[in-house]
Amino acid sequence: MPETNAVYEQLALALDRLPNGFPRTGSGVEIQILEQIFLCVTGCPNDTARLERKPEGETIQPPANFTAWEQEGLRSRGLAN
Repeated sequence: MPETNAVYEQLALALDRLPNGFPRTGSGVEIQILEQIFLCVTGCPNDTARLERKPEGETIQPPANFTAWEQEGLRSRGLAN
């Protein structure tokens, strides 16, 4: 299993501990779904996306105008005007 998939497996296990759970399939398609969700949120192209732990203390600053940032992300994927 590639290293990136191990991160998604850990995420799937954590999600499964939530009250509604996270159903697993024999084909493992749910891992691909998690990967696509993560990629949509970050906007990273498939061939360059990697999940890595950030150094402790390093933070990501939220966008000043979240609504505009969200709309731009949707437009870039052809999901909004």
